[in-house]
Amino acid sequence: MFRRLCYGIISFNIVLYDMVSYYITEWIRLRWEKATRYYEVYLHPDLWGQWVLTRIWGRRGARLGRVVHTACASYQEGQQQLAAVQVRRQQRGYVLVSRPRAE
Repeated sequence: MFRRLCYGIISFNIVLYDMVSYYITEWIRLRWEKATRYYEVYLHPDLWGQWVLTRIWGRRGARLGRVVHTACASYQEGQQQLAAVQVRRQQRGYVLVSRPRAE
């Protein structure tokens, strides 16, 4: 846990506020493929430190596809949503082609 003090100027008044942030550096990226389709999932923080599950899918070799961002209340909730996606991809016959790198 990191604690830092931030100063902001709001309508010419100086405001002092305390920000408490939890930094988790374990981003997750998974990619599944079929003969003609792909599906990718990213668990990552947004600019404000909230966790987001990004799902991308479409036809392999095509420029069209779809992207959906889902906000997660915590990193653990994001992991649970990602596990549900993983089960669904296996049920649909997708093959996992990339995993997160071991650090």
